[in-house]
Amino acid sequence: STERIQEELLKMLALPDSDQCLRDLQSLGLTAMFAPEFDAMLGVEQGRFHHLDVWDHTLLVVRNAGHHDAILSLSALFHDIGKPPTRSVDSAGNTRFFSHESVGAEITRKVMTRLHFANRTIDSVVLLVKNHMRLGSSPKFTDAAARRVLRDLGEDTDRLLALVDADTRGLKPGVQVMDLPAIRERIDAVRAQTPRVVFDSPLSGEEIMTELGLDPGPEVGRAKEWLTEKVLDGELASDDKEAARALLRHFSR
Repeated sequence: STERIQEELLKMLALPDSDQCLRDLQSLGLTAMFAPEFDAMLGVEQGRFHHLDVWDHTLLVVRNAGHHDAILSLSALFHDIGKPPTRSVDSAGNTRFFSHESVGAEITRKVMTRLHFANRTIDSVVLLVKNHMRLGSSPKFTDAAARRVLRDLGEDTDRLLALVDADTRGLKPGVQVMDLPAIRERIDAVRAQTPRVVFDSPLSGEEIMTELGLDPGPEVGRAKEWLTEKVLDGELASDDKEAARALLRHFSR
């Protein structure tokens, strides 16, 4: 049954040699029976930052992630599942996987739904797969970036850091793509200063309607999101309603 397959897969991921279990599943033709999307990763070359194909890299990341957290292990298993359908080679010969994290998130939801995982587990794994490239997307990781990660990842923030660490340790030896310890330190500092619950507009939708004389509609949502961005950028305290009202005078409708 599908439920039994899911159960056995989770048991394998909980073992210290989970990567070898997965290799055995693939070599015996069993992954093709319940998740052929994994087989599609076999033999897919990745370019200059990697020394392994997508499948072998995935197995290394699974090993790097450890075996004590099922959601982290599943995220490691699925994190690059979007690479085969997004692979391209540019005119200079560089291998690219544009939007593989977004495509991978969609495939992850499809496969995990097929295997009857709980919705909460699916949502966490999909969130981690979709965001696993996020920390290295800008040259400098700012406090504002940390606030956005904490807002969007919530209780899965530490899992994201662990997944990115496992992934970067699976690159070609000597490749340095980001200063992960510095990113972790900044996230921890921002988290200590500002609990996640305050990463929101100081004014409710009703308060914004009163202030701007608006009727219910999308413009109210845009104004609230604009104020939320000010909070995330550190330009507005989440409990400062007066400052928020003053800022609304500059809101472009």
